[in-house]
Amino acid sequence: MTRRPLSLQNRVVLLVLGCVTALWIVAAAMTWLDARHELDELLDAHLAQAATLLVAQSALDDGEHSFSEPEREHRYASRVAFQMWHEGKLRWRSSNAPLEPMTSRRKGFDTRTINGESWRVFATRGAEADVDLFVGERLDARNDILFAILRGILMPLAVGLPLLAVAGWWAVRSGLRPMRSLERLLRERAPGALGNLEMVNAPREINTLVQALNHLFKRIGELLENERRFTQDAAHELRTPIAAIRSQAQVAMGASDDNERQRALENTLVGCDRAAHLVDQMLLLARLESSASVPLAGSAMFDLCGVTRRVIADLMPNALQKQQTIALDAPDTCQIAGDGAPIGALVRNLVDNAIRYSPIGANVRVHIDGQSHTTLTVEDSGPGLPIEVRPRLGERFFRVLGSGEDGSGLGWSIVRRIARVLGLAIDVATSAKLGGLAVTVSWPPGNSRPAD
Repeated sequence: MTRRPLSLQNRVVLLVLGCVTALWIVAAAMTWLDARHELDELLDAHLAQAATLLVAQSALDDGEHSFSEPEREHRYASRVAFQMWHEGKLRWRSSNAPLEPMTSRRKGFDTRTINGESWRVFATRGAEADVDLFVGERLDARNDILFAILRGILMPLAVGLPLLAVAGWWAVRSGLRPMRSLERLLRERAPGALGNLEMVNAPREINTLVQALNHLFKRIGELLENERRFTQDAAHELRTPIAAIRSQAQVAMGASDDNERQRALENTLVGCDRAAHLVDQMLLLARLESSASVPLAGSAMFDLCGVTRRVIADLMPNALQKQQTIALDAPDTCQIAGDGAPIGALVRNLVDNAIRYSPIGANVRVHIDGQSHTTLTVEDSGPGLPIEVRPRLGERFFRVLGSGEDGSGLGWSIVRRIARVLGLAIDVATSAKLGGLAVTVSWPPGNSRPAD
């Protein structure tokens, strides 16, 4: 059975209480050590002071007699004892002092076990050199005093810890109220609702989260709108080649001679090629639109000139059918950081558009410059494109009316999308050399590596 994870509120409360408890334990240990040290210093001083008084008392006493201290009613009285020895004989002691010397030392402090109990003993000389004074205190008396001090200090903290837990729980619960409101708002939201969330007087952190969610909803809305529009446009555009294929198939079925049937079958193949090209373009555009970005720089390099030569070789039969010439002006190699596949699709669509929309016998020129920063220019001697129409390049399924050419209208959409995800600049102008359309693709500075 899977354990249910702790809520954020319980995690914060437990974390705070854990930290407070750990600090409380550390503070108690430090208080214990410091109080014990100070208490030992104080009581040792009291032992030394009591010994000094006994020295003074022995100086006034000129007789040699045994004296037993009267019992005192203080609770620590039985835990303090003293002895006075003169010439090796016990002359004076408290009632609870033993009959043998309390320590073998002649001066200073000593910790001894007397009758099974630990004592702290201070030894000093009397008024005469042959007088020894011992003052002792049981160590359990010191421990009782220490525990009493710590009990007075730590007991309020121990009582306050549960109160702190309740206060922390209430504070965290109150602080997380806006998050619970956001949770309720999201739970009650309709599945198809992609509008902005609105929260009044929310904390800064919640506002940041709400802004991120609104940005996500906006992107999801754009993706859904693109999918809806893509499906509608694709259905509309595929209807034309499918209808043409069906028409040519009917012509082939009803043809009376072989030549007519052959032409109908050839037109059927052309329609299939057109539909296949349209589907390929649509799939490529869908993949590009579903990708957030493509790494522009990195360890992978490709040869832009080599990619361009392969694209031109693939499209050369189309140009020869229209008696067109394609000229390539490029260095031997031009290394570019990134992936060559999307760049190949970009070059293919630009060169294919130049061939497709240029008349019979036109010239197409492809120029690559890799000096300061890499640029690729595709220009032709065709009719060009009116300035007022150029901003619409990139709209899906947009075609210039009156061109007389069949196309999917997706080529420029693919070019624009590739340029956007790769961070490339696209400039559309009139060719100064050939008079037609000139399209220049520019890479950011530092993204290319010249040939060795």
